[in-house]
Amino acid sequence: MKNDNIAKRLLTSNELDWVSGGGCDEECDHGSVLPFEKPGDCEHFYQCEGGILYTMPCAAGTVFNPQLRACDWPFNVPGCM
Repeated sequence: MKNDNIAKRLLTSNELDWVSGGGCDEECDHGSVLPFEKPGDCEHFYQCEGGILYTMPCAAGTVFNPQLRACDWPFNVPGCM
C-alpha cells in the first residue's frame, strides 16, 4: 500500500500525459521502455510503460535529444534552439 502511494505521487509530480488508445505506437506494442522522440515537440518525449504510451516533459531549459534518448541542452540538438 505504501508503494502505491509513492507511485501515485511520482506520476502526479511528473504530470504524465496518457495518450488514449494504449498500444497506439509500435514501440509500446513491442515492450520497449526506452524514451523516444515526440516529433515536432522538443520539450517532451514519449515513453512506454506497461504497453501504454506516455508524454513526458524534459526539465526546464532542456530538450529531448533523440540520439542520446535523454534530455539535453538545446545547443546539442539541431532544430531545438
